[in-house]
Amino acid sequence: MAYATITFGHEAKQTTVIAPVGFSWTVFFFGFITPLVRQDYKGAFWMLVSFLLSFGVSNLIFAFMYNRLYIRQLDQQGFKAINVSENQWDRVEHDLGELKKTSVILVGG
Repeated sequence: MAYATITFGHEAKQTTVIAPVGFSWTVFFFGFITPLVRQDYKGAFWMLVSFLLSFGVSNLIFAFMYNRLYIRQLDQQGFKAINVSENQWDRVEHDLGELKKTSVILVGG
């Protein structure tokens, strides 16, 4: 279950994206539709291919991995973490490694 969310911002694109951290129930139940909604077409393609080849078993595996892969992809595209919910920055940083971050404002409690 996702234990926190990270809000990412991209200065050049003037956009923000919210990414959950942890187990992805949406991938578990909906599979490749989740990356399609997040506009991660490469991830959706590979999830669909692996779903077909594994007769659906890959959804369980991707449910544990996808949120981390999505966050890494956002980080590589130049998005920077600007907000972490639930005062979980230390745990998020431990689980994901060093992310590019600007001024992090912790919300929640």
